Amino acid sequence: MTLSPFEVSTDRDVGYTASATLAGGRLNSDLRDTAAAISVFTKDFLDDIAVTNVNQALEYGLNVASEVEPTGNLSVENNFNFRIRGITGAQRSRNLFRTQLNLDSYNTERLDFSRGPNAILFGEGSPAGLINTSTKVARIGQNFTRTQLRAGSFGERRGTLDINRKLGSKFAGRVNLLYQDSQGYREFEFNDKKAAHFAGIYRPFKKTTIKAEYEKADYSENRARPWTPVDRISAWIAAGRQPIGSPTSWGEAPPAGTANGISSGQVLFFPEGPLAGRTLWTSGNTQLRVSGGPATVPGINTSVNILDETLVPRNANIAGGGALSNSKFEVGGLSLEQQIGDDLFIELATQTEYEKRLWANPIGFADLGYRVDINAYFPTFNQAGAFTGTVPNPNYLRPIAFGNRSERHMRFFRQQYRATASYNLDFAKILRDKSRLTSLLGRHRLAAMISDEGFDRDIRDRREVNVSPNRVNAEQLNIANNIVRVSYIDFFSDDKQARGARDPLRDPIVDQNLANNVGRTVQSGYVNNNWTWQKTELETQMFAMQNFFLKDRLVTTFGWRKDELKVFTSDIVRVDNNANQPATGFVRRGGPDRVIPGDTFTRGIVGHVTNWASLYYNESDNFTSQDAAQVFGVNGLSPIVGNRTGKGKDAGVKFRFFGDKLHATLGWYRTSDQNQVSFINGVFTTWVEGIWAALGQSIDMEGRDTRSLESKGYELEITANPTRRLRFSFNAKKAETIVDNLLPTVATYIAANAATWRQGSTQPTDPVRYSGIRPTVGEAVSQLEQQILIERAPQGRAPYQDREVTGSVFGTYRFDSGALNGLTFGGGAQYRGPSLITYRIITDGKAVYTDAYTQASAMIGYSMKLSRKIDWRIQFNVDNLFNFMDPQPVQGGEPSGPTTLPTRDGVVYTVSLPVPRRYAVTMSFGF
Repeated sequence: MTLSPFEVSTDRDVGYTASATLAGGRLNSDLRDTAAAISVFTKDFLDDIAVTNVNQALEYGLNVASEVEPTGNLSVENNFNFRIRGITGAQRSRNLFRTQLNLDSYNTERLDFSRGPNAILFGEGSPAGLINTSTKVARIGQNFTRTQLRAGSFGERRGTLDINRKLGSKFAGRVNLLYQDSQGYREFEFNDKKAAHFAGIYRPFKKTTIKAEYEKADYSENRARPWTPVDRISAWIAAGRQPIGSPTSWGEAPPAGTANGISSGQVLFFPEGPLAGRTLWTSGNTQLRVSGGPATVPGINTSVNILDETLVPRNANIAGGGALSNSKFEVGGLSLEQQIGDDLFIELATQTEYEKRLWANPIGFADLGYRVDINAYFPTFNQAGAFTGTVPNPNYLRPIAFGNRSERHMRFFRQQYRATASYNLDFAKILRDKSRLTSLLGRHRLAAMISDEGFDRDIRDRREVNVSPNRVNAEQLNIANNIVRVSYIDFFSDDKQARGARDPLRDPIVDQNLANNVGRTVQSGYVNNNWTWQKTELETQMFAMQNFFLKDRLVTTFGWRKDELKVFTSDIVRVDNNANQPATGFVRRGGPDRVIPGDTFTRGIVGHVTNWASLYYNESDNFTSQDAAQVFGVNGLSPIVGNRTGKGKDAGVKFRFFGDKLHATLGWYRTSDQNQVSFINGVFTTWVEGIWAALGQSIDMEGRDTRSLESKGYELEITANPTRRLRFSFNAKKAETIVDNLLPTVATYIAANAATWRQGSTQPTDPVRYSGIRPTVGEAVSQLEQQILIERAPQGRAPYQDREVTGSVFGTYRFDSGALNGLTFGGGAQYRGPSLITYRIITDGKAVYTDAYTQASAMIGYSMKLSRKIDWRIQFNVDNLFNFMDPQPVQGGEPSGPTTLPTRDGVVYTVSLPVPRRYAVTMSFGF
């Protein structure tokens, strides 16, 4: 049987070097003949660096960088937060079918990285690129079993089992199993996994192959945000540590700016202390008072982090054990490949995946601060809720946390079908001649594909509120009905549960009278505050060809693709059609909200100048839908964002030395990303609504905004197995990324309405309902204008967290004779150049960068034959070898006046914390 054009055999991978890929144009192509920028992580490389998931492997990727935004929400909610070539939103795929799943290495054969746009891959493209995971396939004619046990730092325990069995000469099955029970570096963190993957292959005839796979997984996680709590105490300390209350009073207003009240006009629940098990209503100047921190610095929308480890341990996780990120998913795939004659190949393939995901959040990111209870006295109430007096507060000066628990329930269903035909057109074979004419006519690989993808998702948000019929406000989602849970924290307690916010699920609230609000009752319940559904249907037609001329010295690639995307959305159904009442479901709209066509192209050429050097050039574009999201404006009345488009060019030289034992690529690229949806700081929506409310208008603001990016630079990659003992991988990039057309809609809206707003500049705003807004409309408008200047500071310059220079290296050396026979040792390093954290807008506008840093890793392994049929290997890996622990600034802001906060080049900043040195011991048996 001729080698399949739809499958890359990993048997051809040698050490860290791979010879072929599907990620260039969906056909099995030699990397030396591929003009697109592609890197491959082989199974040997993944094993040596001992990663357990795709995200860990990407830390070694060329021109790939993880993204940490100041809220930490991306880290705890999403499975994938990386930039490729400085651009967010890389597409992920599993066996070249699109996916959004959190993929583990237990059933991974290899990873392919396609950087930049590519029009002839499946699914929608991305200007950033594609990261494809190839899962393990069954092997006909082979019987093998491999089991692996792993133990590591922070309580990691992991086991995998890989069994392949031949059933006659035409069928084989393979089963991979995973069990993981792992704690994290941070308190309460865990990452537990159970998964099973089955792959089967059946070859009833010589030219017919049927493959099937199925995976079922259950992942349960607590992901801590990568920083310590922010400062919510220094302002109170600077003001003299004033306690609040007296033997006859409690919770009265402290001096402005030194302390805060917790949730005025909401329900507070206390699981401990004088009010243990009771709920309390606070209002006006009589509130539960907590210490305050420094004023919010424009640009970071929060305070700076507490780094004093005598107050907060480095591994603290103030959100506690109630923060969850769970996923249950199933994936199934089936393909039929038929060869007709010698040169025609047909593939019919489908993949289905279904995922249920839960994100539970007991505390919003803005409330993850270090603060203490400054109430010297606490109130007492009788069972009817009437105030009876005060008692000394036993929790005075204890760290305190609070939040309104929310949940996001997500369901995803993706069904994909494709039919592909490939034909090998060889004029030398047709004309039965190898003359100069047939050399000029060349040989050609032609491919055509049609595919269809449907993706359904519904997202339901709910939060804990007072659902009692006798509640304070009839509208259940009115802020007055929020239940805010209070936790007292002892970061150094022997009781682990006391080191963070208490898990709401462990503290049920019994039905009761509401203290301090006589006549009202409390009944805890969860109600839906949002429920949306969306479906996309993508139909694709593609034609591609790879042409070989002049005895294969000149290779060209051409691809054309036509897409039609349909987007279907829904309308929320609410009780009484009232925005402050629960969502009970959704109603699908009858037809698509929009139909999006797309025509994209790929063109590439490779010239093999010598047997060891090749020149290449490639250009491609793509389109990516951005669903039916509207731009910033009045909810439901603003236009749709529209498509995101990318264009890319690559050029360079490829080398293959020492009998194909060393592969090197030195390339230049330019990648642009137009009309990308950009994060909108929540203050724009909140404060604009607050301004309109102060002027007597109720306006619901919603939507997103956009930006464009262009990245250009140089990339160097080397993979080598110069001897049978030595292998290594090295990559580096130097690039410049520029932002353009940043937040145009928000800026236009503020400029268009500022004059109208200022006509009521003296009107008071509501800082409780519209958190953080300044006291009057005039001050709020000035704050908005300052904020938009800060947010648009990168216009025409680099985006935040951009690093111009990065690089990675890893290598191993194995002894295969003598006294050290079977011993392998190796190591590597990851260099990260300075990262941009902000621009000094108030003074000189200059950029502020972090310091560069390097993290190292090391490994040592030993393998031997225990018997003729059994081999054994043990491997010890160390990451962050030299225990690099410097807090890394993430985003900064320039204070408008003198500050006592730590600064860097005149700006204050938030940080992320590196994970300390960590170890893993892996033992495997094969037989």
